[in-house]
Amino acid sequence: MRTALLAVLYTTAKLPGAVGFLTCAEGDAASYFRPGPRSEDLKDDTSHEVNVVLPGENEAAAMIKESYFDHTDMHGNTTEREELKKLGGNPIYGEIEEASALRLLTSAGLLNATTTDTFYDIGSGLGKFINLAALASPVKKAVGVEYVWSRIKPGLTAKERLNLSFRKHLKEVVTTNSTSASNVTIVMPAGTLEVPKSMVVQNLPDKVNAPSVGEKIDPSPLDCVMRDRTEFKQGDFRSMDWSDLTIGFISAACFSDELVGDICKKMRLESKELRHFALSGYHQLTGPRGYLQCACWLEEYTSTKLNMTWATASEVKLFSRKAGLVDEKACEKQDPQENEEQGGSTVGSSKKDDAELVTL
Repeated sequence: MRTALLAVLYTTAKLPGAVGFLTCAEGDAASYFRPGPRSEDLKDDTSHEVNVVLPGENEAAAMIKESYFDHTDMHGNTTEREELKKLGGNPIYGEIEEASALRLLTSAGLLNATTTDTFYDIGSGLGKFINLAALASPVKKAVGVEYVWSRIKPGLTAKERLNLSFRKHLKEVVTTNSTSASNVTIVMPAGTLEVPKSMVVQNLPDKVNAPSVGEKIDPSPLDCVMRDRTEFKQGDFRSMDWSDLTIGFISAACFSDELVGDICKKMRLESKELRHFALSGYHQLTGPRGYLQCACWLEEYTSTKLNMTWATASEVKLFSRKAGLVDEKACEKQDPQENEEQGGSTVGSSKKDDAELVTL
């Protein structure tokens, strides 16, 4: 039976700011947040059974580094590299640094992430941003889109290590004064999770009832945090469903103009609830396809400098959907590829066989 390292009492711990609630339905992989109280009010709240104080942002970044300590293959094999080039990608590898990722995706971040958002990292590589999102962001779900399978594998391994790392970094698990609540709560750096009490009971050794008041317990419900809130989609993104995408990140420094155009067009056609996305490598929008397919329905609302593995203070621009209805016909008329193929674009096609959903 898994055990946790328990140390600092909940009543003396410093809690984060604004929070929300996540309900992990027992036996159901779907998860969702609902509005909740501010975390500083929780210590006087008697309506919940268990409180768990998790690490802050600095510790979350450290946990990511620990979980990826042995990753080696970032570039893929020869076949993967050649196939990636055909799609307009590039086997050269780089990623956003943890501190910069947190600047984008925490509750006060530049993407204005909320508890109702589904975040996509398009070209997610090793999946660090996705796993970090589950640790330190309020998003409902984080989805990594990556073509190279050998990059996704370390992300899946890291995901399992993070489940164990949760317990290593835990400060306290202790019940409150309530004996009637049907759920338990878990306080995270950027949100408060709520899970069924039965999920706690079934993971306790030799327990048939809910934990007693003041009793320290094994925080097995934390599994739902990572397992239900992260996905990795492997394959050609043109064949994937992006209908749930509301905020996203694209590192397009090595993407072709055609590829950026395809991404923007797919978001326009499928991601009807998209609010914001961040783009590094803005120069890729200067080509005829990339620029026109993004500019016809998006507008820049701010820019910033963030650290990447290949450069410090790299420019990142943030976009939002233009107000009002998108003139779809006007966007199509501005699409060089669409005009050339006379409506034969494959972006947003329904060929689901080419994409593989990887979720644990």
